[in-house]
This record gives sequence, structure tokens and C-alpha cells, in this order.
Amino acid sequence: CEDIGVEFLCTPMSRFAAEKINPLVKRWKVGSADITDLNLLGYLRETNKPIILSTGMSTPEQIGVAVDLLGERIECINYCVSLYPCPVWKIDLSKMLDLGRKYGVPVGLSDHSLSIEVPSLAVRMGAVAVEKHFTFDRDAWGPDHKSSLLPNEFKEMVELCEKAELDGESFEQEKSHWE
Repeated sequence: CEDIGVEFLCTPMSRFAAEKINPLVKRWKVGSADITDLNLLGYLRETNKPIILSTGMSTPEQIGVAVDLLGERIECINYCVSLYPCPVWKIDLSKMLDLGRKYGVPVGLSDHSLSIEVPSLAVRMGAVAVEKHFTFDRDAWGPDHKSSLLPNEFKEMVELCEKAELDGESFEQEKSHWE
């Protein structure tokens, strides 16, 4: 990551794992399956590093407890549909905006669809982070390959997100007319 100028990010799935990787990361990402691990969340809060909180498998009550515990450490809350791969028609980006309004924090998207367009739509709507998996082979062993983009698709997705980000200011102006 250092050689190519990409920030290394890891999702620890236990406090023990977080303690081991703490020196290697600038921020944390909490997977939705770990949102109820209060021991892990407490440790992450104590590191004083920004936290990205994913919500896909969580109830509103569980999200509320995590938000209360993590407080100002939350950098953004990621909207996620936990299907792998996720059909595009199951993604409702208005729910991403609802999370931001409810908790008063920036929002992001954890996207497990095969779409290259959905992340750019999320960015256009105000997402500050996008989680998207990539693979070199969708037939490889493991749970994530079938719901991951190939390198050329990932590149196209990044280009669409960058364009959406540049157009974001005009979106904010347009949005004020509908509200």
C-alpha cells in the first residue's frame, strides 16, 4: 500500500485482531457482523482513530448502541445490504441518507453488487466513503470473489465516482429545490 500510495485499511473481527493491527492503520472499519462486540468497539474508541461503521446486518437498536459508544470517533456510517452479490434493485440509497440524518454523521456505502454505477450514485448523493471489493478471478475460492469487481471494472467505477464527486456541488444546489 505504501509503495502505491494507498491507505491500508483492515476490518478487525476481534479486540485481539485490532490490538495486533493497531500500529498499521490510521482508521478502523467495523463490519456489521461486529457491531454488537462492545469489547471491540470500546477498544477501537480508545485508540482515538476515526471509525467507519458498516450497518448491513444490524438492527436500528444495535446501530444506536454502537453510535452512542463510539461517539465522535465515527467518521461515517456505511449503508449496506448484506447479500453477496447484491442485486442492484435491493439497494435503496435513500436509506444511506436516512442514516446520516438520524445520527448526524457523514455517510458511505458498502456495496456488494456487481454494479460500477451504484457507488457513483452514492457519491453523487453525498457518500464520503465507498467500500467495494475487487478480485482477479470471480471463480477463485472464498466468499467475496463472486461479489467483487475485476480490475478493469474497478477502474471504471473509480472514474465514475471521481466524476460524481466533481459534480457534487451542483447536486447540492439541485437537491435544495426538491426539499
